[in-house]
Amino acid sequence: MELDLLKEVEGLPEDLLKEGLEKMDLPKEGELVEGVVAKVEGDLVFIDVGGKSEGVVPLSEFGDKIPRIGEKVLVYVEKAEGTKGVKLSKYKADFERAWDRIWEAFQSGELVEGRITKRVKGGFMVNIFGVEAFMPRSLSGDVGKTRTLSVGKTVRVKIIKADRLRKTIIVSRKDAIEEEEIAVKKRLAELKPGMVVEGYVSGIIEHGIFVDIGGVEGFVHISELAWHRPKKIEDVVKQGQKITAKILDVDPEKKRISLSVKQLLPHPWEKVAEKYPIGSKVKGRVKRIVDYGAFVELEPGVEGLVHISEMRWGRPPSHPSELLKEGDEIEAIVLNVDVERQRISLGIKQTQPDPWTTVHERYAPGTKVEGKIYDFDQYGAFVELPDGLVGYLHVANISWTRKFKHPSDALRKGKRATFKVIDIDDRQRFVELSLKHLVENPWPKIQEQLSEGTVVSVKVVGASEAGLIVMLKGDGYEIEGFVPRSQLAKGKRPSDYEIGSEIRVAVMSVDPNRKRILFSERKYLQMEREAERLKERKEIERVSKRLKKEKAVVSLGDILKSEIERLKQMKEE
Repeated sequence: MELDLLKEVEGLPEDLLKEGLEKMDLPKEGELVEGVVAKVEGDLVFIDVGGKSEGVVPLSEFGDKIPRIGEKVLVYVEKAEGTKGVKLSKYKADFERAWDRIWEAFQSGELVEGRITKRVKGGFMVNIFGVEAFMPRSLSGDVGKTRTLSVGKTVRVKIIKADRLRKTIIVSRKDAIEEEEIAVKKRLAELKPGMVVEGYVSGIIEHGIFVDIGGVEGFVHISELAWHRPKKIEDVVKQGQKITAKILDVDPEKKRISLSVKQLLPHPWEKVAEKYPIGSKVKGRVKRIVDYGAFVELEPGVEGLVHISEMRWGRPPSHPSELLKEGDEIEAIVLNVDVERQRISLGIKQTQPDPWTTVHERYAPGTKVEGKIYDFDQYGAFVELPDGLVGYLHVANISWTRKFKHPSDALRKGKRATFKVIDIDDRQRFVELSLKHLVENPWPKIQEQLSEGTVVSVKVVGASEAGLIVMLKGDGYEIEGFVPRSQLAKGKRPSDYEIGSEIRVAVMSVDPNRKRILFSERKYLQMEREAERLKERKEIERVSKRLKKEKAVVSLGDILKSEIERLKQMKEE
């Protein structure tokens, strides 16, 4: 029939046509041949297999991949009909090519990996070795309310049937799971804490890595990866990397294996004391900043602490972040090494000249200096001086005449002022300062002016059950005093006096060391009465002398009686 058709079309002699057909390189049935994709139309892929022959393959045999024009494809020749064309199959070609591997796995019972390509009636199609196999739902192991299988998922399966003639493969995930369970139990029984094993990184999560150690999976927590804690696990290991680890614990019931990589590595602290002797200069990178200092990485797994007090000479910063930030590279001096507690103390300020070495030259007693108050303690104020030195103002050196319970009662943080140096404390590295020494000590003058019994006017500034707190303004000074309750006017209580009112009092005592003056209103009133009586006596004496001189006729008794009456009237007025 083919010969008749060619005779019609070509008009050639029959003997020549027979010779041409014999010489044509046509594919033969049952062969695997390489063809080229000529075109894709609808659900069909047209493939040129040579010899002016073109075959057709269903698009479904290419799985989820659409072939490209010109792409080479291995196909199986199902039927060759000369010029009428050929019937091709990609699936059978893949099957034949993979048959040896399929048959080997089937015979040995080896578990193989497959990818679920689609759901079908009664189960799933699974691609193994490039060939689709059928997995019945009953053998999928996907039972219960929660279904875990989906298209695209990779699963381990066992080949339970392989028929080359029918090109049929059936696989079972259920059998694979059961065999894996047996293998896992056996493998877990072989593993003991302390053993060293090799494996491959099979998964990476935020807190560690999973390691396949031959049929079972172990876990390395991030803290067991290295002697230092990496920011990212990928900085230490990669997916698929081969690693060696030490078994820390095996839990057969939970099928958990805890592993450690770092315990097979040299401990970084073994030679720290030798590598970082006290006094040596080191370089490092700031890893963490805390309220009390900064941790500096000298090498992976070895960190030192720069305490806030060791960051600069003089006044420490309010917070380490004022001077440092994470990632900074710094130079420091090793101050101490404690290998047992794995601690290294570092100092930054020691890399700079110590300004204290010249403090006696620049801050001799009597020198006036400018400074800023930056903090208080119970007894005084800390003052920031030039060059970062620290001054200390004791509460007793704030004022000559006023006494303060706390320095904050008289001063505020951030206040700039002029101070006078009164001493240098080399042990505590303080320049001792004073405000009161900027002016003359008024106490000698106060003692001179306020001898016992001196009467003065004072202002009431406070009151308590114990008495009155009063303020006295003197010549170039202002001083606080106290009137005890027992020294108030007879019958009066402290609450009877208005704040801001003025009263007259007499000085009872002056104590410069305690910055205290005691006053008495009662003594003042007593002194006033005594003064009145003295005045009366003097007046009587004066009149008596005058009458004697005048040699008055009237009797002296009458005169005196008359004068006394007159004085009483004057007093009543």
